Amino acid sequence: MKKNKGILSKLIIIFVVLFKFLLNYQISETFLMKLLPVVTVLCILGIIIKNKFTKSQILRTFFITIPLLIISLIIKSPNFLFPVLIAIVSLDTDFKIIAKTFGYSILFFTIITILLNRLNILPSNDILRYIDGIYKTRYSLGFIHPNALMGAIVCAIFCFIYAYDFPKKFNIIFLILGSVFYYVTYSRTSFIMLLIVYILYVVKKKFPKYNFKIAAYFDVICFFILVFSAVLYSKCDIEALDLLFSNRLSINYLFMKNGYLFEFLPNMNLLENAVIDSYHFNIIIRFGFVGFILYMLYNIKTFKLLSADKNIMIICIAFAIAGLTEDIAMISSFNVIMTFQMIAYINSNRFLMTGDEI
Repeated sequence: MKKNKGILSKLIIIFVVLFKFLLNYQISETFLMKLLPVVTVLCILGIIIKNKFTKSQILRTFFITIPLLIISLIIKSPNFLFPVLIAIVSLDTDFKIIAKTFGYSILFFTIITILLNRLNILPSNDILRYIDGIYKTRYSLGFIHPNALMGAIVCAIFCFIYAYDFPKKFNIIFLILGSVFYYVTYSRTSFIMLLIVYILYVVKKKFPKYNFKIAAYFDVICFFILVFSAVLYSKCDIEALDLLFSNRLSINYLFMKNGYLFEFLPNMNLLENAVIDSYHFNIIIRFGFVGFILYMLYNIKTFKLLSADKNIMIICIAFAIAGLTEDIAMISSFNVIMTFQMIAYINSNRFLMTGDEI
């Protein structure tokens, strides 16, 4: 039974990653996007009925699945349900195995995407950007956007870093790979994420007693930084800084000025017609402000449960900081940490009983 669940866990992860790439290939249809959340919940229900779960695990699963299903039907995406689906077949699975499956799946489909692009089957979505006084091309290599390509590469690297515990043989290779794709895509946020992880890894080695538990609150800290930056834009002449951040400060200011910050329900008009890069504001658009607060509380609770694992804390800090300018942290097909969080939430006893790394 354990072996079968392990295989099912890997197959579901591969499907979840593939789903994101199918979106990138623009294969998905509106009907499919409406249907998938329901199918995902039916799969969750079927797995719970077929397998033995404790009463607490069942209650926690349904407590989080029902609101996520409602949100998923509204926004027409199963993205936030996928971690639940993976979690219920991976409650006792070694996190390193989960990370390896994510990492190799992302890497495989990234290579396939690039090959299809080179064969002129997938189109290029290249962008010209004014950098250092000259126009430079940001290549997408078949991805829907250069940022999506760099995000896939960096998230795959994070999975391998976690699975193999910062492997000495490959650390330089990972940094070189990240640097090469930075010059291909000029995607600053994802490259900075990679640098942050390696800087924090050095801190971990130099100060082994430091526990990184502050990471549990980093999402909230970054949200207040985001709000402060929008207020600062309204009070000071910082257009040069806004330009450096590709007009994100002014966009964040307009988001708050127009009253979207405290909206109670998901805002489909913004979701379909506006370009908001910030992870935190994207969560508000999809969940409403009350839902956003609950999501932040969920993050704090689950990160506290996972805090014994310093490598998870290091990666979650990188995602939180990146969330100031990009929404990559909420893409469950790339962000393996979302799955770790859901496992910690549903099967919290696994983490309360041990202080060891997971």
